[in-house]
Amino acid sequence: MYYIARMSNRIYFSSFKESGSIADTVSIARISARGFTGPKLKELAPTMAMIKRFRENPAGQWQWFVGNYIEDLYAREDLEELYERCVGKVLLCHCAHGLLCHRILLAKTFEIEFGADCREVGGWDIPFNKAFEKIESFIGLWYENPFDDGPINLVGNYKRLKGHELVPTAPPPGV
Repeated sequence: MYYIARMSNRIYFSSFKESGSIADTVSIARISARGFTGPKLKELAPTMAMIKRFRENPAGQWQWFVGNYIEDLYAREDLEELYERCVGKVLLCHCAHGLLCHRILLAKTFEIEFGADCREVGGWDIPFNKAFEKIESFIGLWYENPFDDGPINLVGNYKRLKGHELVPTAPPPGV
């Protein structure tokens, strides 16, 4: 049995195949694995349209998938509430260990926005294994800044931009 300290801000990520039978698991898949009876947070899964497009041409769709999935997360008014429901849990999807998938993007979003301590069961085997010094090195989704002139990166500003109407714009020069 995998023990997770409830008093921390730690969240584990894994796949149904690797960790579907351990305690405190939550599905973050659009469709959970057969036999999975634990709680489900479909709100954190990519849409079926995103999944279909990515599966049809995975090599050519990752950048598109990243932008669309992150935008969907940041559009949620309840993202912080969903994060709080994930603390102390093991979040599961279908992707095998080491593959690029939405759980990596969700982990980095929770780290950046809420200071979560996100870990992959068995360790991350991907290029996103360390915190980012600059948010823009993760992803830049630029919007008109409702507070002053110039664009603002959606990533890293969830609490600040929550509830504001956002209008996409070009990134600042040099980014």
